Amino acid sequence: MIPSHQKLYAALKLTDNDIASVIEGGLFNEVHRVIRSEEHFYIKSFADEAKTPGFPPLPTTALQRYQVAVDLHENAQKVVTGKVYVPQLLAADPANRAIAMEGAKGINLYEYIVNNETFHFAVDQISQVLAWLSSLHTLENSNILAISSNSDAFKYYKAALQYRAIFELLFKKNLEGANAFVNEHLTLQATLLHGDLNSRNIIICEDGRIAVIDFEQGQVGCGSHDVAYLISEIIIASFVVNEEIEALTNLLWSHYETNATNIDKYKRFRRHLGFQVLYRLKGPSRHIWTGHLNGDIKAKIETWCKRELCSRL
Repeated sequence: MIPSHQKLYAALKLTDNDIASVIEGGLFNEVHRVIRSEEHFYIKSFADEAKTPGFPPLPTTALQRYQVAVDLHENAQKVVTGKVYVPQLLAADPANRAIAMEGAKGINLYEYIVNNETFHFAVDQISQVLAWLSSLHTLENSNILAISSNSDAFKYYKAALQYRAIFELLFKKNLEGANAFVNEHLTLQATLLHGDLNSRNIIICEDGRIAVIDFEQGQVGCGSHDVAYLISEIIIASFVVNEEIEALTNLLWSHYETNATNIDKYKRFRRHLGFQVLYRLKGPSRHIWTGHLNGDIKAKIETWCKRELCSRL
C-alpha cells in the first residue's frame, strides 16, 4: 500500500490485505491498481514535475489538472447512452492531488482499430461513443467557468503542439486560413470537452459495455474538436483496409451530429480532422499512432491530409 493514499484507502474501505501495484501512467501522473477480492480500483495522482528528468513542466499545475479531472469526471458519469458509461469517481484527495475510480475490465479500443479483422467492430464502437459524446456536449453545466480557468493554458499548449507546429507542413496559401482557424478554436467556449478522447482512453469491457476514462485534459470549446480527435484514428486505419474515407467520415459524424444544417460545426470538424490526422502522422508521438505503418501508407495519408486542409482552410 502507498502511504500517501491512506485517505483514499479509507474511503474505499481497503485494508493492508488488499494489493496495490504501480501500472503505466503518463509523464505527469502515476496510476496504481488496487485489488480487493474480485474488485479492482484505480488511483491516479497528478504531479508538477515530469518523470523524465529535464522534461519541461506543463502550463497547468497538478492541482489544476486534478480539479479538471474531478469536475469533468463528475459531470461525464451522469451521461449513459446505450452501452457507453464512465466508471464512477469513488473518492478524491485534493491535498495529494489524487483520485480513486472504479476499474473497467477489458481491452482498450486501440487494439481493435489497428487489427484489420476487427476494423468494422471498432467503427461500431466509435459510433456508440460518438452518440455518448453528443450527450456530454449538450449537458448543462454550472461550473464551466471554473473548468475553463483551470484548463485554458493547457488548451493553448496543445494547440501549439498539435496545430501551430504543423503549419510548416502546409502550403503557404493555407497559412492565413490555418492561423484564423486555430485562433477561433482557442476562443470558442461552447461546451465541455473530454480533451483527450483517443482510443487508449476507451475500454471495451468484458461485459460488452464501453468505458470512457481519463478526464484531466478536459477543456472548454467546440465539440467538433473531441469528435475529430477520435475519428482521426479510424481514418488512419481506413487507409490500411482500403475503406472509403469520405463515406466513413460522414457516417461517423452523423452519429454525433443529427442536425444536418449545422454547416459551420461540420466545417470546423473537417479542419480539426485534417490537423489531427497529420499530427498523428508527423507529431512527436507519431511512433505511437502511426509507427506500425509502411512508407507507402504514410505517404497516402499525408497527401490526403494536405488535400483535406487545402480544400477546407
